[in-house]
Amino acid sequence: MKPAASLRVAFAGLLLLCAGLCAHAEGYPDKAVRVIVPFPPGGGSDIVARLLGQRLSELWKVPVMIDNKPGADTQIGTSLLARAAPDGYTLGVISPSFATSKALYANLPYDVVKDFTPVGMVASTPVLVAVNSEVPAATVKELADLSRRKAGKLNYSVSSTTTLLFGELFRAAAGVDAQAVPYKGSGPSVTATAAGETAFTVDTYGVMKPLADARRIRLIAVASKERFFPVPDVPTLDELGIPDVALDSYWGVIAPAGVPPAVVARLGASLKEVLAMPDVQQQLKSAGNVAAYSTSEDFGRFLAAEFVRYERIAKARGIKPVN
Repeated sequence: MKPAASLRVAFAGLLLLCAGLCAHAEGYPDKAVRVIVPFPPGGGSDIVARLLGQRLSELWKVPVMIDNKPGADTQIGTSLLARAAPDGYTLGVISPSFATSKALYANLPYDVVKDFTPVGMVASTPVLVAVNSEVPAATVKELADLSRRKAGKLNYSVSSTTTLLFGELFRAAAGVDAQAVPYKGSGPSVTATAAGETAFTVDTYGVMKPLADARRIRLIAVASKERFFPVPDVPTLDELGIPDVALDSYWGVIAPAGVPPAVVARLGASLKEVLAMPDVQQQLKSAGNVAAYSTSEDFGRFLAAEFVRYERIAKARGIKPVN
Protein backbone atom coordinates (compact mmCIF):
# COMPACT_ATOMS: atom_id res chain seq x y z
CA MET A 1 0.00 0.00 0.00
CA LYS A 2 1.29 3.45 -0.90
CA PRO A 3 2.22 5.80 1.98
CA ALA A 4 -0.58 8.22 1.13
CA ALA A 5 -3.13 5.41 1.06
CA SER A 6 -1.82 4.04 4.37
CA LEU A 7 -2.17 7.48 5.91
CA ARG A 8 -5.76 7.76 4.68
CA VAL A 9 -6.63 4.34 6.12
CA ALA A 10 -5.05 5.21 9.47
CA PHE A 11 -6.86 8.56 9.55
CA ALA A 12 -10.17 6.90 8.70
CA GLY A 13 -9.61 4.38 11.50
CA LEU A 14 -8.90 7.19 13.93
CA LEU A 15 -12.10 8.96 12.91
CA LEU A 16 -14.09 5.76 13.43
CA LEU A 17 -12.52 5.29 16.87
CA CYS A 18 -13.30 8.88 17.87
CA ALA A 19 -16.84 8.52 16.58
CA GLY A 20 -17.29 5.35 18.61
CA LEU A 21 -15.98 6.98 21.78
CA CYS A 22 -18.15 10.05 21.30
CA ALA A 23 -21.21 7.90 20.69
CA HIS A 24 -20.40 5.94 23.85
CA ALA A 25 -20.16 9.17 25.84
CA GLU A 26 -23.42 10.54 24.41
CA GLY A 27 -25.28 7.41 25.47
CA TYR A 28 -23.51 7.14 28.82
CA PRO A 29 -24.75 5.91 31.16
CA ASP A 30 -27.41 3.57 29.80
CA LYS A 31 -27.20 0.96 32.56
CA ALA A 32 -26.48 0.71 36.28
CA VAL A 33 -23.32 2.35 37.62
CA ARG A 34 -21.42 0.79 40.53
CA VAL A 35 -19.62 3.02 43.03
CA ILE A 36 -17.07 1.23 45.21
CA VAL A 37 -16.50 2.68 48.68
CA PRO A 38 -13.45 1.07 50.35
CA PHE A 39 -14.88 1.72 53.82
CA PRO A 40 -17.77 0.23 55.81
CA PRO A 41 -21.19 1.93 55.90
CA GLY A 42 -21.67 4.91 58.19
CA GLY A 43 -18.39 6.76 57.68
CA GLY A 44 -17.70 10.00 55.84
CA SER A 45 -16.92 8.34 52.50
CA ASP A 46 -20.13 6.32 52.66
CA ILE A 47 -22.24 9.37 53.56
CA VAL A 48 -20.86 11.38 50.63
CA ALA A 49 -21.09 8.44 48.20
CA ARG A 50 -24.74 7.74 49.01
CA LEU A 51 -25.75 11.38 48.64
CA LEU A 52 -24.00 11.68 45.28
CA GLY A 53 -25.26 8.28 44.15
CA GLN A 54 -28.87 9.21 44.81
CA ARG A 55 -28.64 12.48 42.91
CA LEU A 56 -26.66 10.99 40.01
CA SER A 57 -29.24 8.23 39.70
CA GLU A 58 -32.00 10.84 39.46
CA LEU A 59 -29.99 12.81 36.91
CA TRP A 60 -29.02 9.84 34.74
CA LYS A 61 -32.25 7.84 35.12
CA VAL A 62 -30.26 4.67 35.87
CA PRO A 63 -29.48 2.93 39.18
CA VAL A 64 -26.31 3.98 40.99
CA MET A 65 -25.32 1.22 43.40
CA ILE A 66 -23.07 1.93 46.38
CA ASP A 67 -20.84 -1.08 47.05
CA ASN A 68 -18.98 -0.97 50.38
CA LYS A 69 -15.78 -3.02 50.15
CA PRO A 70 -13.76 -2.32 53.30
CA GLY A 71 -10.64 -4.14 54.38
CA ALA A 72 -6.84 -4.13 54.22
CA ASP A 73 -6.78 -0.38 54.83
CA THR A 74 -8.88 0.37 51.70
CA GLN A 75 -6.79 -1.94 49.49
CA ILE A 76 -9.56 -4.50 48.89
CA GLY A 77 -12.03 -2.01 47.43
CA THR A 78 -9.37 -0.05 45.58
CA SER A 79 -7.99 -3.25 44.01
CA LEU A 80 -11.46 -4.13 42.73
CA LEU A 81 -11.71 -0.72 41.12
CA ALA A 82 -8.27 -1.03 39.50
CA ARG A 83 -9.31 -4.33 37.88
CA ALA A 84 -12.73 -3.11 36.69
CA ALA A 85 -13.50 -2.52 33.02
CA PRO A 86 -12.54 1.04 31.98
CA ASP A 87 -15.99 1.88 30.64
CA GLY A 88 -17.23 4.33 33.27
CA TYR A 89 -19.65 1.87 34.85
CA THR A 90 -17.45 1.21 37.88
CA LEU A 91 -16.31 4.22 39.89
CA GLY A 92 -14.73 4.70 43.29
CA VAL A 93 -14.95 7.27 46.06
CA ILE A 94 -11.60 8.02 47.65
CA SER A 95 -10.39 9.95 50.68
CA PRO A 96 -6.86 10.97 51.72
CA SER A 97 -6.17 7.28 52.46
CA PHE A 98 -5.68 6.86 48.73
CA ALA A 99 -2.68 9.20 48.90
CA THR A 100 -1.33 8.10 52.28
CA SER A 101 -1.28 4.45 51.20
CA LYS A 102 1.47 5.27 48.70
CA ALA A 103 3.63 6.56 51.55
CA LEU A 104 2.87 3.75 54.00
CA TYR A 105 2.83 0.59 51.88
CA ALA A 106 5.76 -0.64 49.82
CA ASN A 107 3.86 -3.27 47.82
CA LEU A 108 0.38 -2.03 47.00
CA PRO A 109 -1.53 -4.38 44.66
CA TYR A 110 -2.04 -1.43 42.29
CA ASP A 111 -0.27 1.72 41.17
CA VAL A 112 -2.09 4.79 42.50
CA VAL A 113 -0.83 6.87 39.57
CA LYS A 114 -0.99 4.49 36.60
CA ASP A 115 -4.03 2.37 37.40
CA PHE A 116 -6.64 5.09 37.91
CA THR A 117 -8.23 8.08 36.22
CA PRO A 118 -9.11 11.09 38.41
CA VAL A 119 -12.68 12.27 37.77
CA GLY A 120 -13.04 15.10 40.27
CA MET A 121 -13.03 16.22 43.88
CA VAL A 122 -16.47 16.53 45.43
CA ALA A 123 -16.24 17.64 49.08
CA SER A 124 -13.89 18.49 51.94
CA THR A 125 -13.93 18.85 55.72
CA PRO A 126 -11.35 19.27 58.48
CA VAL A 127 -10.29 16.60 60.95
CA LEU A 128 -11.24 17.03 64.63
CA VAL A 129 -9.99 15.67 67.93
CA ALA A 130 -12.61 14.22 70.30
CA VAL A 131 -12.35 12.56 73.70
CA ASN A 132 -14.65 10.14 75.46
CA SER A 133 -17.09 12.18 77.56
CA GLU A 134 -15.90 10.46 80.75
CA VAL A 135 -12.24 11.31 80.13
CA PRO A 136 -11.26 14.16 82.50
CA ALA A 137 -9.89 16.40 79.75
CA ALA A 138 -11.85 19.30 78.28
CA THR A 139 -8.89 20.74 76.37
CA VAL A 140 -5.87 19.52 74.45
CA LYS A 141 -3.60 20.69 77.27
CA GLU A 142 -5.60 18.71 79.81
CA LEU A 143 -5.41 15.66 77.53
CA ALA A 144 -1.63 16.04 77.32
CA ASP A 145 -1.37 16.42 81.10
CA LEU A 146 -3.56 13.35 81.62
CA SER A 147 -1.43 11.30 79.24
CA ARG A 148 1.70 12.16 81.21
CA ARG A 149 0.05 11.13 84.47
CA LYS A 150 -1.03 7.87 82.86
CA ALA A 151 2.21 7.32 80.98
CA GLY A 152 1.83 4.52 78.45
CA LYS A 153 -1.80 3.79 79.36
CA LEU A 154 -3.78 6.07 77.02
CA ASN A 155 -4.77 5.01 73.53
CA TYR A 156 -6.65 6.57 70.66
CA SER A 157 -8.60 5.14 67.74
CA VAL A 158 -7.84 5.68 64.06
CA SER A 159 -9.85 4.65 61.04
CA SER A 160 -7.31 4.85 58.23
CA THR A 161 -3.74 5.62 57.28
CA THR A 162 -4.74 9.28 57.05
CA THR A 163 -6.05 9.51 60.60
CA LEU A 164 -3.02 7.54 61.79
CA LEU A 165 -0.62 10.03 60.20
CA PHE A 166 -2.61 12.97 61.53
CA GLY A 167 -2.88 11.37 64.96
CA GLU A 168 0.86 10.91 65.15
CA LEU A 169 1.48 14.49 64.04
CA PHE A 170 -1.03 15.78 66.59
CA ARG A 171 0.29 13.56 69.37
CA ALA A 172 3.89 14.66 68.83
CA ALA A 173 3.06 18.37 68.46
CA ALA A 174 0.68 18.47 71.44
CA GLY A 175 2.81 16.32 73.73
CA VAL A 176 0.18 13.62 74.11
CA ASP A 177 1.51 10.20 75.14
CA ALA A 178 -0.85 7.66 73.57
CA GLN A 179 -0.85 4.60 71.35
CA ALA A 180 -2.88 4.33 68.14
CA VAL A 181 -5.45 1.54 67.83
CA PRO A 182 -6.66 0.89 64.26
CA TYR A 183 -10.33 0.25 63.45
CA LYS A 184 -11.98 -0.67 60.17
CA GLY A 185 -13.59 2.63 59.26
CA SER A 186 -14.64 5.92 60.81
CA GLY A 187 -17.87 4.60 62.31
CA PRO A 188 -16.21 1.83 64.36
CA SER A 189 -13.30 4.12 65.28
CA VAL A 190 -15.43 6.94 66.71
CA THR A 191 -17.85 4.48 68.33
CA ALA A 192 -14.88 2.88 70.10
CA THR A 193 -14.06 6.19 71.75
CA ALA A 194 -17.71 6.76 72.69
CA ALA A 195 -17.78 3.29 74.26
CA GLY A 196 -14.64 3.95 76.28
CA GLU A 197 -12.45 1.50 74.40
CA THR A 198 -10.12 4.40 73.58
CA ALA A 199 -9.57 7.74 75.29
CA PHE A 200 -9.78 9.88 72.17
CA THR A 201 -10.07 9.77 68.42
CA VAL A 202 -9.30 11.87 65.34
CA ASP A 203 -11.78 11.91 62.48
CA THR A 204 -14.29 14.04 60.59
CA TYR A 205 -17.33 15.87 61.94
CA GLY A 206 -19.98 14.00 59.97
CA VAL A 207 -19.31 10.73 61.76
CA MET A 208 -18.67 12.43 65.12
CA LYS A 209 -21.79 14.60 65.18
CA PRO A 210 -24.39 12.04 66.41
CA LEU A 211 -22.16 10.94 69.28
CA ALA A 212 -21.19 14.51 70.13
CA ASP A 213 -24.87 15.52 70.13
CA ALA A 214 -25.57 12.59 72.46
CA ARG A 215 -22.74 13.82 74.72
CA ARG A 216 -20.88 10.55 74.44
CA ILE A 217 -17.81 12.28 73.03
CA ARG A 218 -16.48 15.81 73.49
CA LEU A 219 -14.91 17.80 70.64
CA ILE A 220 -11.77 19.58 71.85
CA ALA A 221 -9.95 20.81 68.73
CA VAL A 222 -10.26 21.21 64.98
CA ALA A 223 -7.31 20.84 62.62
CA SER A 224 -8.01 23.82 60.38
CA LYS A 225 -6.70 27.35 60.01
CA GLU A 226 -10.07 28.83 60.95
CA ARG A 227 -12.83 27.73 63.30
CA PHE A 228 -15.23 25.20 61.84
CA PHE A 229 -18.73 26.52 61.06
CA PRO A 230 -20.82 23.71 62.64
CA VAL A 231 -18.92 23.97 65.96
CA PRO A 232 -17.66 27.55 66.26
CA ASP A 233 -16.84 27.14 69.96
CA VAL A 234 -14.23 24.44 69.28
CA PRO A 235 -10.75 26.02 69.03
CA THR A 236 -8.32 25.37 66.21
CA LEU A 237 -4.97 23.74 66.89
CA ASP A 238 -3.32 26.94 65.66
CA GLU A 239 -5.12 28.90 68.38
CA LEU A 240 -3.87 26.40 70.95
CA GLY A 241 -0.27 26.99 69.94
CA ILE A 242 0.00 23.82 67.87
CA PRO A 243 0.72 25.10 64.34
CA ASP A 244 1.36 23.22 61.10
CA VAL A 245 -0.93 20.31 61.94
CA ALA A 246 -3.91 21.49 59.87
CA LEU A 247 -5.48 18.72 57.82
CA ASP A 248 -8.52 18.70 55.59
CA SER A 249 -10.10 15.43 54.69
CA TYR A 250 -11.65 15.26 51.25
CA TRP A 251 -13.56 12.97 48.96
CA GLY A 252 -13.16 12.51 45.26
CA VAL A 253 -14.27 10.22 42.47
CA ILE A 254 -11.87 8.12 40.42
CA ALA A 255 -12.25 5.48 37.72
CA PRO A 256 -10.02 2.73 36.35
CA ALA A 257 -7.26 3.82 33.98
CA GLY A 258 -8.29 3.89 30.35
CA VAL A 259 -11.80 5.31 30.66
CA PRO A 260 -12.45 7.32 27.46
CA PRO A 261 -11.85 11.06 27.99
CA ALA A 262 -15.34 11.85 26.72
CA VAL A 263 -16.84 9.63 29.44
CA VAL A 264 -14.63 11.26 32.08
CA ALA A 265 -15.84 14.66 30.85
CA ARG A 266 -19.46 13.49 31.06
CA LEU A 267 -18.88 12.23 34.60
CA GLY A 268 -17.24 15.48 35.61
CA ALA A 269 -20.07 17.56 34.17
CA SER A 270 -22.60 15.43 36.07
CA LEU A 271 -20.70 15.82 39.35
CA LYS A 272 -20.52 19.57 38.83
CA GLU A 273 -24.26 19.73 38.19
CA VAL A 274 -25.11 17.65 41.26
CA LEU A 275 -22.78 19.61 43.55
CA ALA A 276 -24.39 22.87 42.42
CA MET A 277 -27.81 21.68 43.65
CA PRO A 278 -28.83 23.70 46.75
CA ASP A 279 -30.23 20.65 48.56
CA VAL A 280 -27.00 18.70 47.98
CA GLN A 281 -24.94 21.58 49.31
CA GLN A 282 -27.22 21.82 52.33
CA GLN A 283 -27.02 18.09 53.05
CA LEU A 284 -23.25 18.19 52.78
CA LYS A 285 -23.16 21.22 55.05
CA SER A 286 -25.41 19.57 57.64
CA ALA A 287 -22.80 16.81 57.91
CA GLY A 288 -20.01 19.35 58.24
CA ASN A 289 -18.80 19.02 54.66
CA VAL A 290 -18.31 21.62 51.95
CA ALA A 291 -18.98 20.97 48.27
CA ALA A 292 -15.60 21.28 46.55
CA TYR A 293 -15.86 20.38 42.88
CA SER A 294 -12.73 20.24 40.75
CA THR A 295 -12.09 19.03 37.23
CA SER A 296 -10.31 15.79 36.37
CA GLU A 297 -7.14 17.69 35.50
CA ASP A 298 -7.16 19.76 38.69
CA PHE A 299 -7.91 16.72 40.83
CA GLY A 300 -5.05 14.85 39.19
CA ARG A 301 -2.64 17.67 40.02
CA PHE A 302 -4.00 17.82 43.57
CA LEU A 303 -3.45 14.08 44.08
CA ALA A 304 0.09 14.31 42.72
CA ALA A 305 0.85 16.96 45.34
CA GLU A 306 -0.79 14.83 48.05
CA PHE A 307 1.45 11.87 47.22
CA VAL A 308 4.52 14.05 47.73
CA ARG A 309 3.12 15.66 50.88
CA TYR A 310 2.39 12.43 52.72
CA GLU A 311 5.66 10.84 51.71
CA ARG A 312 7.42 13.83 53.27
CA ILE A 313 5.32 13.55 56.46
CA ALA A 314 6.02 9.83 56.77
CA LYS A 315 9.74 10.38 56.24
CA ALA A 316 9.84 13.23 58.77
CA ARG A 317 8.11 11.03 61.36
CA GLY A 318 10.42 8.11 60.63
CA ILE A 319 7.54 5.96 59.37
CA LYS A 320 8.83 3.37 56.92
CA PRO A 321 6.58 1.72 54.31
CA VAL A 322 5.50 -1.77 55.29
CA ASN A 323 5.24 -4.73 52.92
